[in-house]
Amino acid sequence: MESAHSRREAEHVDKIRQALRDKKLVIIVGAGVSLSAIRPAPLRITWTGLIRDGLDYLEDMCYVSADDGELNFYRGILQRENIDVRKVLRVCGYLKDELSHHRQYPTWLHSVFGSLHRDVTHPEIFKALQEFHQKGARLLTTNYDELLERFCNLQRVRRSIPDDVRKYEQGTLDGVFHVHGSFQDPKEVVLDAVSYYQVQTSDDVQNLLKTYLGHNTILFVGCGSGLEDPNFDALLKWATSREENIPNHHYLLVRDRDNLRYHPLITLKYGQNYEDLVPYLRKLLDGPAEVPANKETFAENVSENLLQLLPHATKALFNAYEKEGNSFCLPDTRVKLIENIRAWVNSNDTRHIFWLSGWAGTGKSTIARTVAQENYNRNRLGASFFFSRGGGDISDAGSFYTSIARQLANNVPLVRRHICEAIVQRRDIATQSLRDQWRQLVLGPLSKLDLNSHPISYILVIDALDECSDENHIRSILQLLAEARLLKNVQLRIFLTSRPEIPIRYGFHEIPESEHQDFVLHNISPLIVDHDISTFLIHNLTLIGRENSLEVGWPGVETINRLVQNASGLFIWAATACRFIRNGLFVEERLRTILEGGTSTATPEEHLNNIYITVLQNAIRLDYMEEEKQRLYRMLRDILGSIVVLFSPHSVKSLSKLLFIPNQKMNIALKDLHAILDIPEDQTRPLRPHHPSFRDFLLNQDRCGDPNFWVEEKQVHRKLAKNCIQLMSTSLRQDICGVDASGVLVAEVDSTQVEQCLPPEVQYACVYWIQHLQKSGAQLCDNDQVHQFLQVHFLHWLEALSWVRKVSEGIHAITSFESISLTSDCPDLYAFIHDMKRFALYSRSAIEQAPLQVYCSALMFTPNMSLVKKQFIGRVPQWIKRLPEVEKDWNALLQTLEGHSIYVNSVAFSPDGKILASASNDGTVKLWDAGTGAVLQTLEDHSRSVNAIAFSPDGKILASASYDETVKLWDAGTGAVLQTLEGHSGSVKAMAFSPDGKILASASYDETVKLWDASIGAVLQTLKGHSRWVTAVAFSPDSKVLASASRDKTVKLWDAGTGAVLQTFEVDTIIKTFTFSEDGTLIQTNRGVLHITPLSSGDNLSRSSPSHGIFVKEQWVRWGTGDILWLPPEYRPRCTTVYGSVIALGYSSGRLLFLEFAFRTPPPHPPPLQLTPFYS
Repeated sequence: MESAHSRREAEHVDKIRQALRDKKLVIIVGAGVSLSAIRPAPLRITWTGLIRDGLDYLEDMCYVSADDGELNFYRGILQRENIDVRKVLRVCGYLKDELSHHRQYPTWLHSVFGSLHRDVTHPEIFKALQEFHQKGARLLTTNYDELLERFCNLQRVRRSIPDDVRKYEQGTLDGVFHVHGSFQDPKEVVLDAVSYYQVQTSDDVQNLLKTYLGHNTILFVGCGSGLEDPNFDALLKWATSREENIPNHHYLLVRDRDNLRYHPLITLKYGQNYEDLVPYLRKLLDGPAEVPANKETFAENVSENLLQLLPHATKALFNAYEKEGNSFCLPDTRVKLIENIRAWVNSNDTRHIFWLSGWAGTGKSTIARTVAQENYNRNRLGASFFFSRGGGDISDAGSFYTSIARQLANNVPLVRRHICEAIVQRRDIATQSLRDQWRQLVLGPLSKLDLNSHPISYILVIDALDECSDENHIRSILQLLAEARLLKNVQLRIFLTSRPEIPIRYGFHEIPESEHQDFVLHNISPLIVDHDISTFLIHNLTLIGRENSLEVGWPGVETINRLVQNASGLFIWAATACRFIRNGLFVEERLRTILEGGTSTATPEEHLNNIYITVLQNAIRLDYMEEEKQRLYRMLRDILGSIVVLFSPHSVKSLSKLLFIPNQKMNIALKDLHAILDIPEDQTRPLRPHHPSFRDFLLNQDRCGDPNFWVEEKQVHRKLAKNCIQLMSTSLRQDICGVDASGVLVAEVDSTQVEQCLPPEVQYACVYWIQHLQKSGAQLCDNDQVHQFLQVHFLHWLEALSWVRKVSEGIHAITSFESISLTSDCPDLYAFIHDMKRFALYSRSAIEQAPLQVYCSALMFTPNMSLVKKQFIGRVPQWIKRLPEVEKDWNALLQTLEGHSIYVNSVAFSPDGKILASASNDGTVKLWDAGTGAVLQTLEDHSRSVNAIAFSPDGKILASASYDETVKLWDAGTGAVLQTLEGHSGSVKAMAFSPDGKILASASYDETVKLWDASIGAVLQTLKGHSRWVTAVAFSPDSKVLASASRDKTVKLWDAGTGAVLQTFEVDTIIKTFTFSEDGTLIQTNRGVLHITPLSSGDNLSRSSPSHGIFVKEQWVRWGTGDILWLPPEYRPRCTTVYGSVIALGYSSGRLLFLEFAFRTPPPHPPPLQLTPFYS
């Protein structure tokens, strides 16, 4: 029998549901929601925990000493039982004043909440709240974090903008209303008594809440008791103080153990713990909700829109339209191998990667297609990706993981929702690192599959990994795919084929043998291979015989055996031979031609050469006149040479325009080459060789043999460069897309409009003309074709690159171009190219976003003596009547990098100077292309701000130190976390690798230095001796001595092998950075130079010695110790790093600046830093 209590609760649940149906439900979210989503939840989420964290921050950052009486007084308040809110507000006032005084208030808030979303382990509560919102509920929160809007995909509504508050009340502005502010807007955060009471008396907030009390039903969710969430408590007390003005029922969800009474609010108990909120909210939703079709959610009816955000290489699929006609393994061929692969797919073998390697032409791709097709038919294929060199988006890894994710979403329905969730959480995921794409779009969603409902395995088929153009991408793919072993709820098999090339062999050496199975295709018994080739030939030649009405049994066993012998184990030979015979008018004559072209003693490669040359020679008819033959030879060399050296494939239509060969002549030249080229009937589809071995043959004079067909690679590149320039000269113009508005963004123009105005051949010319010029080995000279093109079309070219989103590639090309011109005798051209680089770097951000700004902002703010500005000043729009005052010439600033949301704490160049790493208080590390300023990767794994970064001497490992008391080692190429080093009891402030790369030293607020084995992450030594936190560490050139500096104003020298203190120096200042000189006798610091003698001499001599190098000291950039550049206050950095003559500066705003200098005289000698030696 149902109890009265149960009936009453059912009535209340029905009223809440009715309010939701009537669009009258308002949900106010408290700290319990965040505590429910993060388990175990960090103490800093609660109010008192947050305040304790702030007091610790003041001490850790040395803004207040540990023995400060006022600090300890306020700490004592927090330790009392039954703390009064007013007293805690007093502590908050002290905390906010101290943090604000040191300009650390926003930084501290961001360090607490900025990366909190990465700690969310149970996002289900946000999904439930999102469903409430999608059904019409309004969402408010008293929390400072951004979890609700991030996971519900909503905007933040700010309390301090009265107009927004009124719009929110009227329902014309949607989002999450932060009653007590968000850490993103530090001025709004209600922390101290002043702001606390300001909110309580705010007319706008009061009116909003009064409206909801009088006309809606309010559901208070995530109530914490007492000082867990006093903001929530204050809001509840305010609401209940208006008891006489509350005509509606309002509800408060509480835990079973909470003895909370806020009359007349109705309390509903949902369970023992915060995590019990989700099932209760689900009950209020009355089961899983149907998501409205007009909302972008995780539901099926909009998931396709979300998936469209992921770039998809459609030609990568095993069954792509472009691969129509590609063969599969015939019955009774590859029998044993296919059985082995099938058994591996179905087994529980821990070797989750199957690597099939083999020489060119041995049939790897055919086997891969067969494996993919078989598993596709069984609904076991997760995804396939067939790489192809020179194939555009299938020649590199740019679209690899996004394509895999798109296919998984289509092939594995249960994972589709999880992939869509990942896209909603990070809509820019396609622009992030390969590691992030793999983990967010593939590994993460698969890990959420339910084992009970999905016990089977899935397979990824990846073909021709060796044809991926970037060796770093190859290495990254192998390392990340190896992480499939971490999946527990589903078994992911990876079938991978490639030639046995060094980068791939090296990549597999880094994966434990217990995790991959290898099969070498060309080591199969010749008898088995010959049998399979024989079966292939019989099948295809029988079909050809039927098509040509030849006798049954043609061409006979003896002929088949001779063909098998000529194939020499290469399936590509057999496939090419069959295509050649089928495409001929007289198939028997073609068969005879092939049989006459081979010898029994030839090698497999020679047999392949013979069949390629046979096909080519048969394309030249014997009845052609000699002049016609020579013209056709030249045309074929141009066409075939271009096909094999182009950086991305072209259709017949676009290739004819690029080569300036009429379409009709192109078709005549190609009509007899179907045996070696895939020539689609649709002339808009890409034209490519059937097999990559044809490229090797055509470009190798020894292999090709016939000078009529051999292609000299540099000559082809030279002609393509010339054609690209000619094509751009006739095609490019200002505002080529006809948008007629300088502020139009790239993202606002439909891609079809861009493709119409910039057809494929023009896009190709814009992106690759400099690469062709570089590979041609051509010498440049002043006023040549290249120089004249740039003086007319440089801005047009930059505009075009922006429309096709290739500005970074263009800057890379300009840098290469500058190197070419430097080796040529062309001073005027070199000067112009150098100015082009400065111009592009300086204005990159504006040009990338709005292409027509190249004629506006970019020209206007460029220095007056810029050669580019002088050349193109007439292109500034006429509606700009007066130009701003700008500098006369370029200064040392190369470019400004923007991407971090708050302070940059540390910057470091990779040893080769190609990558700049930056660490920020936003909890991330970014890797930048030092040449273009483009973001290469964003590394996210720390839970607090990142204080320091350092590259290993070989540049392969990046170490990062964080306020979360850990050091992380990252693979600098892939962005994968290699190790997390734990052991410090305080924030880690500084790090250094030993020059031999074997040891990593880390310095911490816990007053210690730890020495780690850089290869395995084990602690070697913990060095104790400083009395305050350690600010800097550096190794001597021989890796034997470690120097450490501390807030205690001492520098210690340690024996890196034993951990013994060798010397201690007192200094008159706090040292934050230092490095040893090459001979180990000097330590260059941010405050001067320490001069040390060999440690065995007994005394330290303070003496003057020459010092080289650039660094920043206070407001000056110094060379040695000579001041060379004064920095205005707004340009004084938080951190710096130097590579050669380039210095990178990191700022509190999150931006980075590059400065470059050219020195012709040695720097002055530095004076010694005052110090006093102590000996241990």
